[in-house]
Amino acid sequence: MKVTRDVILDLWPAYQAGEVSAETRALVDEYLASDPEFASILRKIGDARRLLHDSPVAPGAVRERQTVQSARSRIVAQWLLLAAAVIMTGFVLLAGLGLLLAFVSRTGYFSPGFGLVSLAGFWRMAVVFFLMTGLVIATAALWWGFSRMARG
Repeated sequence: MKVTRDVILDLWPAYQAGEVSAETRALVDEYLASDPEFASILRKIGDARRLLHDSPVAPGAVRERQTVQSARSRIVAQWLLLAAAVIMTGFVLLAGLGLLLAFVSRTGYFSPGFGLVSLAGFWRMAVVFFLMTGLVIATAALWWGFSRMARG
């Protein structure tokens, strides 16, 4: 019987696993000695299979785990942005309502004795205005960031 590369290729997994008889092992060794190019190809295939078999995690599972972790991180960040935007919106609305009530009731910053009549009252109102403007801009930035993240 003539031994061909196909025969050796069929025997190779059992040879690698050590499940062949002594005669078959001698046959494969003799053929590989006569065809060193094919022997190097088979050894490379065996090394690659061994690496895949010994790998603790399949390559697809690693990618899947990374995708799930990325999605979880994105969801957490999205919820944190939403919570911060809602809290800041409530704070800005309450502060604006407080300023409005102070103006209407004339008991706060806008009263004749405390308000815009004096230079000190003007500077107090300027500080309050700039603080409120900063809060509104920060709130708008949070909502913008949330909407960008929600779109993907």
